[in-house]
Amino acid sequence: MVTAFVFSGGGSLGAVQVGALRALTQRGITPDLLVGTSAGSLNAAFVAIHGTREPALLELERLWTGLHRRDVFPLQPARGLMAVLGRSPSVFSPAPLARFLRAQLGEATFDGTAIDLHVVTADVLSGETVLISDGSVAEALLASCAIPGVHPPVLRGTRWLCDGAVANDSGISQAIALGAHHVYLIPGGTSCALARPETHPVGAALHALTLLLHQRALLETQLFSTATDLHVLPPLCPLHVSSADFSRAEYLIERSAAATGRWLDEGMDQLPGSRVLSLHTHPEAISPEEISACASRADGPTARSGCPRSRTPRAGDAR
Repeated sequence: MVTAFVFSGGGSLGAVQVGALRALTQRGITPDLLVGTSAGSLNAAFVAIHGTREPALLELERLWTGLHRRDVFPLQPARGLMAVLGRSPSVFSPAPLARFLRAQLGEATFDGTAIDLHVVTADVLSGETVLISDGSVAEALLASCAIPGVHPPVLRGTRWLCDGAVANDSGISQAIALGAHHVYLIPGGTSCALARPETHPVGAALHALTLLLHQRALLETQLFSTATDLHVLPPLCPLHVSSADFSRAEYLIERSAAATGRWLDEGMDQLPGSRVLSLHTHPEAISPEEISACASRADGPTARSGCPRSRTPRAGDAR
């Protein structure tokens, strides 16, 4: 029986998935198959190459806690101006991100990974999902993390590829098509407790993409709930950390490990996706103290039911 871990995107919220990985593996739940989209593809690739033993996961935690915004989105005023003038396809050069990925993944190829790996990207012209399963792992991740307008698309064969989130695809359908019998969806979640819209263009783009992935994940959990043994792990809620803020990785990892551990121990990973995933915000008045109090009770539906929200829940929301 094949067990798949599916990692969605989320920018800096990819650190949430690292905490979930710790909780899963500590309970003997390990993958035979990995599918990653956008930022989630980094976690999928690292685990595929290094495995799920404690030393490897500690190294993945160190990767995230040592990651800075400049490693992915370095300040490049001249290129930004060129993009505004229509002389560059993106605000940022792909070179720093490419160097970072090479430093972490080396020359690894898909056929040399310890665990079967697949990376979700999108055709920037057609919007079609393109699943990469061969060649250079670092190059595949560069494509899956190429947010349109932020990083340039990556040419692979005859197709220009970009961030897998553009395909509006969570990766669940790919895992099932690849033969998974048990699927664990590990979302990065959304920044549902931001007091106001993102003021930085990169933050705004990342937030929009996380919302797209969250919507698709909710739809796919409903579509495929009977097609496989599907487990949807809890996004952190309420969450006030921006998907462009890379300074809170340790907080996200520890909180996610605790939340996921509680869920697994209480059997709540059997809840349907519609109970776990929902699109919502919290009112501006919610304070950091209230966020901490809600999170300490339990992340996911339990927390959401006890924390202030900006609208009346609708059918399909977590309760």
